[in-house]
Amino acid sequence: MLTSNGDNPILTNSPGFPNPDVEAAGIGARAAPRRGDWLASQAERNPHRLALSDDGRQWDFAALHHDVTRLAGYLWARGIRPGDRVALRLPAGANAIRLTLASIRIGAVIVPVNLRLSEEELEAILMDADPALVVGSDGGRTSSSRSIIPMAEFLATKPAAVVPGDPDPDRVAALVYTSGTTGRPKGVELTLSNIWWSAVSSARYLGTLGADRWLLLLPLFHTSGLSIVFRGVILGHGVVVQPRFEPASALGALERQRITLVSVVPTMLRRLLEVSEGPPPASLRLVLVGGAGAPPSLLQAAADRKWPVSPTYGLTETASQVATLRPDDFRRQRTSAGRVIPPTRIAIAVNGHPNPAPETVGEIWIKGPTVSPGYWRDPRRTAATFSDGWLKTGDIGMMGADGYLTVLDRAKDLIITGGENVYPHEVESALAATGLVQDAGVFAEPDPVWGERIAAAIVAARPSGPHQLYSALAPHLARYKWPKAFYLVPAIPRTPSGKVKRHLLPELVRRDGRILGEGQA
Repeated sequence: MLTSNGDNPILTNSPGFPNPDVEAAGIGARAAPRRGDWLASQAERNPHRLALSDDGRQWDFAALHHDVTRLAGYLWARGIRPGDRVALRLPAGANAIRLTLASIRIGAVIVPVNLRLSEEELEAILMDADPALVVGSDGGRTSSSRSIIPMAEFLATKPAAVVPGDPDPDRVAALVYTSGTTGRPKGVELTLSNIWWSAVSSARYLGTLGADRWLLLLPLFHTSGLSIVFRGVILGHGVVVQPRFEPASALGALERQRITLVSVVPTMLRRLLEVSEGPPPASLRLVLVGGAGAPPSLLQAAADRKWPVSPTYGLTETASQVATLRPDDFRRQRTSAGRVIPPTRIAIAVNGHPNPAPETVGEIWIKGPTVSPGYWRDPRRTAATFSDGWLKTGDIGMMGADGYLTVLDRAKDLIITGGENVYPHEVESALAATGLVQDAGVFAEPDPVWGERIAAAIVAARPSGPHQLYSALAPHLARYKWPKAFYLVPAIPRTPSGKVKRHLLPELVRRDGRILGEGQA
């Protein structure tokens, strides 16, 4: 039995759950919960503790359990059975959360969908996932005449008696489509076991308590947002929802709701700092910053103002966090993504072989119980990405002798110019540090001499030319890493998680860019 600090219910002996300390307990990596109805357990253990708050409405665990039971009954009445996919085209909020938990309860597979997708993009996901039901805020039909059922029907229908869903920990519970920075999104399968291990291992590493309140600012079609919902019912802490990110409103929620934890992408952190005048509310003890590599200058600015920033590295394929830098380590490791969260393992692979030597640059491979079994109905991609238990991330990084991970960039984004390797994210961080650039996206252009040259699409913070930019870059970046061309653009295209859509940059600068100048770097 794992004991807890304070009133963390999951870190005591919970029926059907193994001890998460696999090294101490000797439990294999496939050990998993025997029971997926985490909400029912919390309703029994902590019926009057805050479970969910959304737009002035609050649910304790007993009330949330009651609502989810009713929605599960309606799903069952509509013929939804274990293994069926239920697609949700709903904003982050109580409706989406309750229906997510109801689907999980009966053994269905939840498919959260990005509200901003075009009809063509939406249709591609629905054709791939083949859901038995699509639920939206409003009714309607997709371009292929697939019905979208309005959420109001779920709130005004007599439920049926529900047969409990499949408790197998290895069953797929969620199908999450990747952001798609390079093309067609992939449907990542996440099992009950993946979700549970992610929640419990993160809680042990970060010290999450049942009394915590986690502010949900991220969309539910992204694992960072969806994982907060699951962690709430697994760990027994409250989730406070702000469906649409607005920095002043989010700052007010931190204070009013006595928030202790919040997850943001770098752009959100920057906007929060812009509207705040000093340190955050005293209740806030952790700000997880993930989704895309945050510029060190942004993290330092937050730390200087006493914001407890904690850079984190994770993927959809690992049900969220893999490594996290605790706030008390930030002063010593400002460019690191932190240490790996046990029992997950990370290896740096060179030429397709894991290399344990420290300070070696290579591809990041991940193994452990949070790793997805593969991609939905895509054996070719699954075989190429998952091998012998390892997830080949496509990310480039290195592990220090002290066990801290540094994530450099995506392997496919690597620029090779004159035989030198240049990582776009490193150049973007240096541009941000100059104070002359508000946002940047770095990419490769063909070069007859060097093979590739570095180009930068930038949103200027204030008027400047190539000479000023090069002078400002000099303290931060080796000369061979300087962009050879700068293009002024209105905005940098990013995924909902904040990653630069590099494949769109060449067309963006051709269509909307204005050449700032070409230098002799």
